[in-house]
Amino acid sequence: MHELGTVVYIMDTVEKLAVENELSEVASVTVEIGEVSGIIPEYIADFWLYSRKKSELLKNTELIIESLPAVTYCD
Repeated sequence: MHELGTVVYIMDTVEKLAVENELSEVASVTVEIGEVSGIIPEYIADFWLYSRKKSELLKNTELIIESLPAVTYCD
């Protein structure tokens, strides 16, 4: 279940950037997830809702997930 680690990484990165830029809140975070990435967007969304409660900065932050379609090329 690498979704857990992915959410933790996203939260750490956003919190670090917020501190560097002296932000008091973050309205939303947008992530792009490829169709063949192996990441399950529903798991990311569920874990985000649970994890954001533990962060004063991110407790009201919305997670926006954008799906990137798989693209293949054949010669």
